[in-house]
Amino acid sequence: MRVLVTGGNGFVGSHVVEALVRRGHEVTCLVRRTSNLKWIRHLKVAYRYGDLRDLGTLVDAVMGADAVLHLAGVVRASRPEGYFMVNLQGTENVLRACERGKVKYFLLMSSLSAAGPAEGPEPLREGEEPGPVSSYGMSKLKAERAALARSGTFKVCVFRPPAVYGPRDTETLSFFRWAKRGILPIPARRPGLLSLIYVEDLAEACVMASEARAEGTYFVCHPELTCWEEVGRVVATRFRRKAVPIYLPFPLGYTISLFAEFVGRITKRPPLLSREKVREMASPYWICDPSRAERHFGFRAKVGLREGMERTIGWYINKGWL
Repeated sequence: MRVLVTGGNGFVGSHVVEALVRRGHEVTCLVRRTSNLKWIRHLKVAYRYGDLRDLGTLVDAVMGADAVLHLAGVVRASRPEGYFMVNLQGTENVLRACERGKVKYFLLMSSLSAAGPAEGPEPLREGEEPGPVSSYGMSKLKAERAALARSGTFKVCVFRPPAVYGPRDTETLSFFRWAKRGILPIPARRPGLLSLIYVEDLAEACVMASEARAEGTYFVCHPELTCWEEVGRVVATRFRRKAVPIYLPFPLGYTISLFAEFVGRITKRPPLLSREKVREMASPYWICDPSRAERHFGFRAKVGLREGMERTIGWYINKGWL
């Protein structure tokens, strides 16, 4: 199968590209001239240079591809419109290119944020009405709808993974560093239940869905539920520390986010903590049910929390990140 991957040089994307190459697929990555290719440079893949904002480069990139895995996107932006510019408008441009290139299959990497949090301890299922609580989540939901609207032109699959962790991830690295010291800053209200997926499992799911030409929307995660306290305890125990959980009060988080946004405007960099991120953190139930993916294309996550954290910590230590 000839596959074009957007975002293939990123955290999730690089693992997906590795999985595709292992399975013998012909992979092309859409990258920018300035992209850091350190995670995929050693792989036998082709490159097409382009930008999600430039339809012409996207059309050139998709030509000859059987499938397009659209993994590129932003998880942090200085302003709400930044999410829509990349996650929605960028996706719409890729979809237009797929139409012109007569692509047969399109997979969109969305997010659990597009569905929003569960209302209680019962995990979300795909048929429930979405309720995103942030601009990021809304941008992903609108991108989903734009993709699914093309399902009469080519087969469309949408993945909604929850928090993804594993080697190469920088987004959760600060949590690991605090936990190493025995301090657990908990970014949620009690009980802080969440679904997780190890990055190599998510990469395998992408390959399996593409090979099976799976269609529709899927929550893709490990079936076990956990909580932020347990995640922190697993990390702290690895370093023989006693974990001390510290739940961040909403007013304090909101105040910190205001300051972070102010600094972000001065430095012209997306803040690590925004008011919208604080609103997401206020929900105690970021959980979903992955059973539909198992029924439709046989995917079941293999790597549980303890094994996944051990692998991740080992990688961080080896790279000098922890």
